[in-house]
Amino acid sequence: MKKLLSHMLLLSLILSSCMTYYHYNMGQSTQEFFELNQKHKNQLDLVRSSTEWTVYRTRTDDNPLFFYFHNDKLVQVDRGRQSPDLIIERRSN
Repeated sequence: MKKLLSHMLLLSLILSSCMTYYHYNMGQSTQEFFELNQKHKNQLDLVRSSTEWTVYRTRTDDNPLFFYFHNDKLVQVDRGRQSPDLIIERRSN
């Protein structure tokens, strides 16, 4: 029983160390965001950059996060636009 418990604890530590958490606060600047997430800096891709908007995407393929900065302030974090699997169109005759 002790051995099983130690194996379960080891497995949970390994799995939890593989997860990536990003630290952010709405309204923070891009500089503050990257200071808080220095160890994840190489896991973010620049998606869009203009004079007003900057968008970064995490490199996780299965469920990426998007960070939206407007005028250098974080205003939105989401999983991106998802296209529906099925569109039902109702037509009346």
